[in-house]
This record gives sequence, structure tokens and C-alpha cells, in this order.
Amino acid sequence: MNSHLETRKKINKGANKSIYEKKLTCRNCYRNCQMTLLMEDCSILCVEGDSCRKGQIFAYKEVRKNKAC
Repeated sequence: MNSHLETRKKINKGANKSIYEKKLTCRNCYRNCQMTLLMEDCSILCVEGDSCRKGQIFAYKEVRKNKAC
């Protein structure tokens, strides 16, 4: 599976914690959803733009696989 994962911007930076957005293109089905992940450190807070349940699962796997934090 090929995905596109990039950090867009930091939203808030606190005392050792930062909240930021990541863009991810899901390659799990034919839709190729453009998802936005709201992240805090290495945890996903919210997934937007996924058209099916597969997208959300894909996002969690990609973040864990790429250690994208």
C-alpha cells in the first residue's frame, strides 16, 4: 500500500505537547480519500474525510507504521 502522509501545521504547542494536523491519502479502496488527522504528540484525536470505516483503520495503521509523530 502506498500512502501520502505529511504534516500540515502545528495548531497549539503547550508544555511538552503539541496538537497538529496531518494529511493522509488513503489507498485502501478506489475512493483514495483525502483525510485530515488531528494529532496530539503520537496519538490521533480525530480523523476527517474518510468515506468508509476502512479509511479510519488505514490512518491508524499508517501512523503506527511510519511512526509519524
